[in-house]
Amino acid sequence: MYFSKLKQAEGTRQQTDRFGGYWPEDTAGAHQFYGMRNLCADAYPYLMPRGRRTKVYEGDSPGGIHGGEKLLYVDGTTLYYNGAACGQVAAGEKQFVQMGARVLILPDKLVFDTQNQQLKAVEAQFSTVGAVDISLCAWDGSDLGEITVSATAPEEPADGMLWLDTSASPQRLCQYAAASLCWVVRSDTAIRIAAAGIGALFAAGDGISVSGCANEAINGSHILLDAAQDCIRLEGLLAERFSQTAALTVRRSMPDLDFAVELNNRIWGCSSAAREIYACKLGDPFNWNCFGGTAADSYAVSVGSPGAFTGAAVYQGAALFFKEDCLHKVLGSKPANFQLTWAPIEGVRIGAHRTLKLAGGYLFYQAADGVRVYGSSGTTLLSGRWGVAPAGCAGAFSGKYYLYLPGRGLLVYDLASGLWHREDETEVAGFACCGGTLFAQLANGEIWRLAGEAVAGQEEGSISWQAESGAFPAALSGGSYVSGLTLRVLLEAGSTLAVDLCYDDSGEYTQIYAIAGGGKKTYRLPILPRLAETVRIRLRGQGDMRVYGLTRRVREV
Repeated sequence: MYFSKLKQAEGTRQQTDRFGGYWPEDTAGAHQFYGMRNLCADAYPYLMPRGRRTKVYEGDSPGGIHGGEKLLYVDGTTLYYNGAACGQVAAGEKQFVQMGARVLILPDKLVFDTQNQQLKAVEAQFSTVGAVDISLCAWDGSDLGEITVSATAPEEPADGMLWLDTSASPQRLCQYAAASLCWVVRSDTAIRIAAAGIGALFAAGDGISVSGCANEAINGSHILLDAAQDCIRLEGLLAERFSQTAALTVRRSMPDLDFAVELNNRIWGCSSAAREIYACKLGDPFNWNCFGGTAADSYAVSVGSPGAFTGAAVYQGAALFFKEDCLHKVLGSKPANFQLTWAPIEGVRIGAHRTLKLAGGYLFYQAADGVRVYGSSGTTLLSGRWGVAPAGCAGAFSGKYYLYLPGRGLLVYDLASGLWHREDETEVAGFACCGGTLFAQLANGEIWRLAGEAVAGQEEGSISWQAESGAFPAALSGGSYVSGLTLRVLLEAGSTLAVDLCYDDSGEYTQIYAIAGGGKKTYRLPILPRLAETVRIRLRGQGDMRVYGLTRRVREV
């Protein structure tokens, strides 16, 4: 007796050998991962665990971290440089802006010199006690001698005679030149203010303000020609010498800055309260009020856009000042040609100024609608709605953008692959690059090496990792179905791997495999899912491994 042969169902294979990184949204497919822990893109297109971290310093109360030649950070109210205490600051979050060997610390308005490791206040104020002597002298401090004060020129003047012409406005000091039989205006006059200790806090070139002087013409803004312990000189003219005992105050001030950056040997900053953008004197972070008409002057400009500033950065030779819905850009090389432009864009969200970071020639930041990248052609959204999280902080290293988002953990965007990966739930307070190494200051005050060159410290053990795929259909159109899966994975000696399946988004996972690597070996693991509408696969393990691919076998009915 003969029976007809049953026709074998035809099948196809769907190969996933390029994994799509972390994407915690319902749109995540079989090649992407809805959940992830401690994986990275270093072996792209394959999966591998992140590198081991090293704890470098202990701490209790993080206040900020800055890179450079050596680590500069704040714990509590103590400033540390290369692990050694070097000064005291106020408690709270700090911003660090480096210009050469000096680092400006905000909002404290302190400058730390990395060469002599000394802290110095940007602002200075001195009020005199006792007698104050105010007289006219030459720029070099030498006495001018007797001066004739009148509205008309003296008759029969001698060669070198000085005459203060009070008929001119402003008044001018003239000196008679017998050789040419004429009066020559002298422009090298200075006002000398002498009092005990008046110049100790100041230096030549400082932009200062004077108040409390009996001669109102002297009160106001000046640029110091010189400063000594008990004397200062400033450009000006004085009809006669006088003294006073009332307190005279000299002050060097700095605007209150919300955010600051360094560009072309100047520190640039912005103030939402004043609606202004500022730049310090060329090469001098101590002076913000030097307006002498030179290329080295300080700079200030008002902005007309509404809303508060939300962050600042430097990009392609321009200083950028963000608001949530626009961008102000400053171009130019000196005050005479500085230009301020404005453009409407999706800017930095309020509180997310620490997410602004330059990586691979692009500027990354957290906007109101997610994580964005800014380039010459505008901005591009890099995240889904998962990027709409509380404001975080960021760092950049070796073609990667490291972003900590509260509630999401530490995420890494790899520019080469264009993919996100999630490391873990470590709470990061700040990042810094130093000596070819990326460091992170954690919320508990500890400082860890995250990537780059090895450093001395306490290295963590083997890495536990996990990857949960998006839901992919197991029951297809026309009665087709996924009949099997094959996972190809490499395990190193001592590594472990577990494979779990979840059906129809029930939230319950069933373990399919649990293996341990006895040596470096590649495994092909067949997986037979039961019939369901959707399937999720979860991989978890400990130690080094590589996930090479996942094959789905589809049976057609």
